[in-house]
Amino acid sequence: MTMFAKVQQKRGMTLWGSVGCLAAAFSIAAGATTLTTFPVGTLPEDIVAVPAGFGTQGGNYFVNNATVGFSAFGNVFTVPAAGGVASNFASPGFLQPIGGLFLPSNYAPLAGQYLVAGNTFTAPGQSNLGVINSSGVFTTLLQGIGGSQWADVIIAPPGFDSAGGMVLLANEGDGIYFVKPDLTYSILSGSLTGGIPFGLAFAPAGFGAVGGDLLISDAVSGNIYALTPTGGLRLFTTVPLAAGQFGLRQIAFDPPGSLYGGDLFVSVSGSNAGGGFGGSTEVLDGSGNVVAFLAQGTLGAPYDPRGMYFFDPNTLLIADAEASILSVPVSSFTPGRPVPEPASLALLGIGLAGLAFSRRRKLN
Repeated sequence: MTMFAKVQQKRGMTLWGSVGCLAAAFSIAAGATTLTTFPVGTLPEDIVAVPAGFGTQGGNYFVNNATVGFSAFGNVFTVPAAGGVASNFASPGFLQPIGGLFLPSNYAPLAGQYLVAGNTFTAPGQSNLGVINSSGVFTTLLQGIGGSQWADVIIAPPGFDSAGGMVLLANEGDGIYFVKPDLTYSILSGSLTGGIPFGLAFAPAGFGAVGGDLLISDAVSGNIYALTPTGGLRLFTTVPLAAGQFGLRQIAFDPPGSLYGGDLFVSVSGSNAGGGFGGSTEVLDGSGNVVAFLAQGTLGAPYDPRGMYFFDPNTLLIADAEASILSVPVSSFTPGRPVPEPASLALLGIGLAGLAFSRRRKLN
């Protein structure tokens, strides 16, 4: 199961949204299909496979919606495994959900419930964590922990620092936390990156020099950091950002058995909080090099990726903040690094003349 996330309090004008008449540089890869679409204002974040036995939802996907710009109450959508119409499964009160996962057995009596993490609607920038049971009932667990809101969540493997088998949460304000089964919590030593921690993924053994490390993406740059099991932090790589791209969101490893098996997939945001044209999903090898990409859509079909889930080693589900879930064969990714076409760059230069846009602090 692969997770990811993102956040922002007040949505400023995004670069690509402000120059929406510009022709985009790339086309979505051939073979991509739309699993489902969402209502206007939806910001799909994590995509989580629902295990068998979770009420009537087993086999479906849960998709967390923090809402564009955190401007409304969030919810958790349920999407049929074969695609089709999404429906609301749960409305977790003031919690606007970003990251999500199903709690393992060591979290009894909460084991098997759906953990959601994100922002507090009534207190922008404040973290909020809770669980949803199979009937869709939400219960708050922890609120106001850490320097800011939660982004991605993941389970640490055995032997990782003192947090093996426990829930890890990226806090946008002050690093990576782990929450124990008794709901006490601590921050992982060395995990404050200096940026805004967002996506989390454990590198498999043999993935360059960072195999076994926790990789952490930065929401306001192209940086990906590696945190060792003993608390050592270093920069793994920096993903080049194109014009209109704001930073990184969720990250996920392709399982072995495909063209990019064992490589790292990264969502590059085309906006602060949804509505961007120029996002991309990029594939990194163990040396941190971009080896393939799925870039922005054509005019009228923008692309602004967030969460990812590998249906199988050859098929990736991508949460697009435009807002839909795309099913993409990994063979449809274009080898190499994305490079804007000259005509698009010229249009961008024209569009930027005299352009003023505001920036805010938090992100989706």
